[in-house]
Amino acid sequence: MVRRRHTGKSIAKLRQGLRGLDRHLGRLDLLERRLLRFPVHLALRPAALLEALSAEFAAELEAKRGCFDSDPHWWMPMTLRLDAYVTMMGQKGTSSKDATAHFNRIEKLLAGFDLGGAHLLGPVDVGGDAYWWDYGQLKLYLRNAVRLVEDGKEADAMREFLSVKRGDKGLCGEAFGIDAYSTASSCRIAEGAAKRSVLASVDAIRVEAEGAVLVNVTASSIRAGEGAIAYNVVEAGELVLKPGEVCTDVFAEDGSKLRQRSTLETDGGTKWKVRQSGNTKTMGRATRLQLRLQPSCARRRRCRRPRPRPPRCALRR
Repeated sequence: MVRRRHTGKSIAKLRQGLRGLDRHLGRLDLLERRLLRFPVHLALRPAALLEALSAEFAAELEAKRGCFDSDPHWWMPMTLRLDAYVTMMGQKGTSSKDATAHFNRIEKLLAGFDLGGAHLLGPVDVGGDAYWWDYGQLKLYLRNAVRLVEDGKEADAMREFLSVKRGDKGLCGEAFGIDAYSTASSCRIAEGAAKRSVLASVDAIRVEAEGAVLVNVTASSIRAGEGAIAYNVVEAGELVLKPGEVCTDVFAEDGSKLRQRSTLETDGGTKWKVRQSGNTKTMGRATRLQLRLQPSCARRRRCRRPRPRPPRCALRR
């Protein structure tokens, strides 16, 4: 889906833009959106950079504390000058002292590499017509998930890339109605209806969804409103999601689960350590539980979960 129509001149211009990024902080938000559309080329082996990052932040990794993002804490301090980086991080609510300290840590890390005069990071031209589907935030996840039910060239390209067809209910029962826009991939649903919704690996006797996204969900009955998201959820009874509500289950090695709920309006970054939506744990504590989890054990436990299969007579053969 990427059409390479640009020449090496585009790369040279982008490199010039990177070097001059700190001179255009007033347009940082626009420049950042444009720059993030270009894959990054590393001038060294990714494993070497990973080893260096692991060594530099070994204390945080061992204590499982702190939160760093790839953009403001990795490639930006690697490509900006100190004054520009401090100004940019100030716009994100980080103090000058903390921004300077982090910048110096990254500088120390870079000093350990012999790049032979080359830049550590560089842009790779993928052309101006490439599609960019970002799932890094709840709102972006919803926006790009529901693109599957839309019309247009970009939506067609996404469906082709994911091998998804609209209006195809697969093995779902005859009593399950799906409109011409919705998708139902690897689903087993006996009855109900889906309108402009994205369903994937959903097992349920009845589903009523409108403008919702349901991924890897097992429940006896599901009702999901506009903009609702359910991801990796197991519910013995009825699962009800209000418009804009988000729900997920975190599984432990012993087979127990932790139900986490949120909303599209909740900023997970600022509410990371705040218990919300009636949850018993904060998102940060839930994440720490996952960090201690052995994936192989969780996978075996999750595969044993009961699935409320609809009667065979209700399913299409």
